[in-house]
Amino acid sequence: MQMPTLQEIFYNMNGEEVSSPDLEDEMRALCGFARLLKEQKKIKKIDKNRLCESAEAVSRTAKCAGFALGFSVAVRLFCQRD
Repeated sequence: MQMPTLQEIFYNMNGEEVSSPDLEDEMRALCGFARLLKEQKKIKKIDKNRLCESAEAVSRTAKCAGFALGFSVAVRLFCQRD
């Protein structure tokens, strides 16, 4: 039996649905800027959509990395208990 990775655990528990206000603010700002560029006809709609999709992918990756880091810190703290 193969043990799941922390990333698999994170995504299977829908961890990417959990967020922080700071991350949500950054996502809104980035997509708002992309929308503004599209309205000013500086980029195409498809490029605006790609920017927002990429930002969402970065957000998911950051959340997963945070989960993995938090888990490893918790395990280290637990193992150091006397």
